[in-house]
Amino acid sequence: LMIKNKKNIFLNYDHYLSELFKWIKDNSFKFNKKLLEKYRIDTLLELDNILNYLGCDAEIYLDKEIERVFKSMPETEELFLMRIGNTLWDLVRKRTGKDCPCCMADELNYVLAKTEKAEKIVLECDTCGWTEYLDGTKWEEGKAKIYPTNNREISSIVQ
Repeated sequence: LMIKNKKNIFLNYDHYLSELFKWIKDNSFKFNKKLLEKYRIDTLLELDNILNYLGCDAEIYLDKEIERVFKSMPETEELFLMRIGNTLWDLVRKRTGKDCPCCMADELNYVLAKTEKAEKIVLECDTCGWTEYLDGTKWEEGKAKIYPTNNREISSIVQ
């Protein structure tokens, strides 16, 4: 990662998300397109204002992040993109507080699923991929492109 002032990007979650997003957007042409898709970075790059998607459930400790990011660089492009994708998605994640009914190892997150026919806010497990509708029934619409939900969309669902 070629970032000029490394310590300043970890001032707060807003700044970290903004800087990391800007960096990957500016440099995405350098990476394998299939890997950007695999780690869902491609869908994030389609977003206009990434800060509209900032979550409040990040499991990132900003005081430890400089060491994690810069001291042990991944050995391959795939591992690097996996780390970037996981970090970006952790920063935009909106947790539901509802345990995954499939693996019980994680809680479900709000995501926007776009198919050729429609787009819907659904719940998805990071760990096993279980996906369900807001009413708790299993997702049955096949393959979809997954996006984070923005804060306006979530406020209309969660009271």
